[in-house]
Amino acid sequence: MRGRKITRLYGMIPAAAGILALGEYYYLPNYNNQAGTEVYPAFLKILLACVMLLGVLSFFIDPVWEYLREHVPWYTVIFLIFLIYDHITLKKGIFTLPMFPGPDKLMSEMVLDRGILLDCAKNSLFLLFRGYLLGIFTGLVCGLLAGQFSGVRYWIAPLLKVIGPIPAVTWMALIFVLAPSLAMGCVIMVAYSVWYPVTSGTMNGILRVDKAYYEAAQMLGARSSLQLIRRVTIPMILPDLFQGLVAGMRAACASLMIAEMMGVESGLAWYITWQRGWGNFTKMYTAVAAICITFLIVDFILNVIKRKVIRWK
Repeated sequence: MRGRKITRLYGMIPAAAGILALGEYYYLPNYNNQAGTEVYPAFLKILLACVMLLGVLSFFIDPVWEYLREHVPWYTVIFLIFLIYDHITLKKGIFTLPMFPGPDKLMSEMVLDRGILLDCAKNSLFLLFRGYLLGIFTGLVCGLLAGQFSGVRYWIAPLLKVIGPIPAVTWMALIFVLAPSLAMGCVIMVAYSVWYPVTSGTMNGILRVDKAYYEAAQMLGARSSLQLIRRVTIPMILPDLFQGLVAGMRAACASLMIAEMMGVESGLAWYITWQRGWGNFTKMYTAVAAICITFLIVDFILNVIKRKVIRWK
């Protein structure tokens, strides 16, 4: 029992890093006596309370310990990044305003501008998922048809090899000229970014399905092509499909940011361009942080769905 408790002290390392980050903020003097706020330390205190709670629970609940043991390096690094970032900006002035705001200034601006940032995030997500769902639909249709029918694959496969790997930004000027609106052009760019990995993953997944599974399904009563697709093809290609969906989401996020910067008058990337035009680099970095947080959440949700759907893998 004693040895177990000593081992589980490992789970308190993130809390120690959090205490170190808070101590650095409160007890080291600011460069040029810059004023600080309570936003950043309040954020650190919330994170610290969470990891301390997990650390305490890990002594008594085995699943919490298993989770924390896996994530200790991540949580520790988060606190250390904040500590180093604060030290080289607010404390030592190695990087100074206006180009390099410290975490305290950055979070204060995020709180002040939270209304417009949330609205911009909403607009970005709206454009993102419109394009993403359109790309998934077209990619699934093309991939299923190409995988199931050699005649369709004869035309789709060369198209994938020639134009599929070309980034969507290459076609941006043409898309924006032909699209009925800038927002629709952005949706088309996102859809194009998703279409290639989804089509490629679906088609290649189908081609790797063992023919014996189709024969077994036919012996069990599946007669039509639709039944074979629904009962054999789709379940077997789910790992390849989700790999394409994750890759497509990352490409879609990049395309969305470029499209917003180049002309779409809404969204987080538009906010970056707007604030950069006014020379307000602190607000610009708040949008960069908001983009990171937003798309990390989207990526996390997609991976959770992936683990739930193909938990048998």
